[in-house]
Amino acid sequence: MTVDEVYLTHQAVQQHVAGLVIRYGITLEGPEVEFAHSDMDGSLPAYSVRVRTGGHELVLRSEEWVGRTDEVEARVFGWLLAHVDLHAAKLQTGSKRIAPEWLRAWQRVHPDG
Repeated sequence: MTVDEVYLTHQAVQQHVAGLVIRYGITLEGPEVEFAHSDMDGSLPAYSVRVRTGGHELVLRSEEWVGRTDEVEARVFGWLLAHVDLHAAKLQTGSKRIAPEWLRAWQRVHPDG
C-alpha cells in the first residue's frame, strides 16, 4: 500500500466517523461521544482516528482500512451501540434533522418514546 492510499483512506475514515458522531449529536442528548484524529491530537498514532464515550475508546488505524472504508461506519456504529448508554439519552428537542439510525437505536431502548 502506498502513502497516498493511506492518506486518502485516513480522510475517508475521518469523514465516516465525524458524520456518525455529528448525527448522534443532532439526534440525541445524552452521554458524550467525541472523536479526534491524528492531525488534531499528536498523541494518536499517525493516520488514526479515536472515538471515546463512557470511559471507553476505539482507535482506528487508517492503514487497516485501505480498500474497506465502506465498512468503517458500520464498525464504529456497532461499537458505539455497545458503549453509549442510550437509556440515559433523550431525543434532541427542536432538531430539524434527525438521523434515522440513531432514532431507531434510541427507540429500541425507549419503546414507549
